[in-house]
Amino acid sequence: MDDYFVMEEAELTGEDLERRGSRKRRFGTIFLILGAVAAAAAIILTIYNYKDDYDAGESALADLHGMEEMLGIDADGDGKIGTTPAEEYYKAHNMGNSGRAAALDSARGEASGHAPVYEVHPEMTMPTVEVDGNTYVGFLDIPAIERTLPVMDTWSYPNLKIAPNRFVGTAYAHDMIICAHNYDRHFGQIKNLKEGDKVTFTDVYGDRFDYEVSEVTILQPTDVEEMKDPSDWDLTLFTCTIGGATRVTVRCVMKGSTEGTWNTAAKADLSEKIAGMQKQSESQS
Repeated sequence: MDDYFVMEEAELTGEDLERRGSRKRRFGTIFLILGAVAAAAAIILTIYNYKDDYDAGESALADLHGMEEMLGIDADGDGKIGTTPAEEYYKAHNMGNSGRAAALDSARGEASGHAPVYEVHPEMTMPTVEVDGNTYVGFLDIPAIERTLPVMDTWSYPNLKIAPNRFVGTAYAHDMIICAHNYDRHFGQIKNLKEGDKVTFTDVYGDRFDYEVSEVTILQPTDVEEMKDPSDWDLTLFTCTIGGATRVTVRCVMKGSTEGTWNTAAKADLSEKIAGMQKQSESQS
């Protein structure tokens, strides 16, 4: 340490005082520059996060509209199927709800006893549709936070940039877990859900599963088994907290379901395939 740092004030010469002032000015300049760099970095990070959030929301919305067009539904309730007014779409495609419901009743047949396929075969794999190269199992509607989002079939970090992902499980087996980034336009607001709030998942056959929020809790990243435990909850939604230290976890219980009224040929084909596999299994046992 320089001697003048320990000198008495009265002992300092003019040169000493100048050196001290120069040192202080240099330190002040360095701190000022560091502060400016930190502020600039914070602004850049905020802009990047906002753009990431916006892009994720736009990707999810685009694929949701693509799914609407493929399935002939108004998933987000905006009165349009894709970009076409719903009434015009139904006229053009001759897909009125009453006609599709009648076709579905016919496709079921007496053999199934008019029971939904997913109730008779809860073990079945969830059907999927592909939209712009992305594979989806359905869409999620959460009115309390005004979010309607498509759900991708398989979770991965690239997929999470686009839309929520099915982590494990199925709606049919009452053990589905859906994860998403904490983007505001994805799952960033699920922390605000409360007990009793409604959540709906609709698969690509139009089968609708209605849930209520049972609890909102925080889990550690290491609580994998607790996250996957399906004993008390039919549906789980989760996302990272800011910084990624913990997981906001929303547990839901199913209150009912409604069989879909579109894509009847595919549903009938699925029923036949399941029946065929069961007969094959029985003949080999």
